[in-house]
Amino acid sequence: MFLTNPVALIGNDAGGVVEARCIRMELGEPDAKGRRKPQPVAGSEFAVPIDVVLVAFGFDPVPIFAAGNSDRIEVNAWGGVVVDANQMTSVPGVFSGGDSVRGPDLVVRAVVDSRKAADGIHRYLQELSPAPARP
Repeated sequence: MFLTNPVALIGNDAGGVVEARCIRMELGEPDAKGRRKPQPVAGSEFAVPIDVVLVAFGFDPVPIFAAGNSDRIEVNAWGGVVVDANQMTSVPGVFSGGDSVRGPDLVVRAVVDSRKAADGIHRYLQELSPAPARP
């Protein structure tokens, strides 16, 4: 929902999320640079029934710190993790995706990366311990 801001998540006794409380926003007057900052519309609060919350922030990749094998993970010029077609990094068995690979991007692309990584992890683990030969 465009020009909408969540203000609260409501849970149930079982620990699940059941509702997002939101407020409509409108663009304010242009600032010195011409940007119109979103502002809440008084009295426009509403609720949306939900059962899953996916928090997605698009940030530049966090620099990989040298701990364990992480110092061997190849990164590109802007600090993004380099992966193969299976989302595996330069360290065998270590997979990555989403903003750490692509930079700020859509959450749907991070979901695609995670599915590719899951398939890649499955193939990787199968190669490590092949199924026993059948008699």
